[in-house]
Amino acid sequence: MRQLHTNYSFNSSTRVLTLTGLNQPLGNLVSIFNATANKRVYSVDGGYAVGLTSYSQAANSTATIADASGMSNSDLFNVVYDDGSLNTTTIGLTGSITNSSGTITSGGTSQQVVAANTSRRYFAFQNTSDTAMYLGVGYTPTTSNGLLMSASGGGVVFESNFIPTQAINVLCATTGKTFVAWEA
Repeated sequence: MRQLHTNYSFNSSTRVLTLTGLNQPLGNLVSIFNATANKRVYSVDGGYAVGLTSYSQAANSTATIADASGMSNSDLFNVVYDDGSLNTTTIGLTGSITNSSGTITSGGTSQQVVAANTSRRYFAFQNTSDTAMYLGVGYTPTTSNGLLMSASGGGVVFESNFIPTQAINVLCATTGKTFVAWEA
């Protein structure tokens, strides 16, 4: 899942900006920002900015703002809440998983699990062996600087807000130990 900032388009024929699907109650709304024109068009603390003539709340998740001038259909608007967060929409990502699972080919020597990939959207690693493993993201891991993957199930998942694009390497003391690795 990804959190995306929700942009709302202004309808110049009706001169109305309608905000739907808000994440928080409208009482928490602090400002509405015209991202295209780089200016605030509504703020609770400052009242209406130039051009706005009315603000009405139709329901807890919908706000309507009528504008007198200065906006266009191509303008995009962001909603900002009192905790500083932007209104966001969660969308699911789809795609194919590449199975990069394997075994340690040479105990005590780092080996690459997956190559660098700037299109990576997901990576999961799990140690399925009875021996500790160490991951290095963008570097060759050692037992002192690698990310410890404990024996019998230690793992890590990179998804959503942070997915490294560098090569990912693994180190294990014993040849033949198994791991599961998935990349998308």
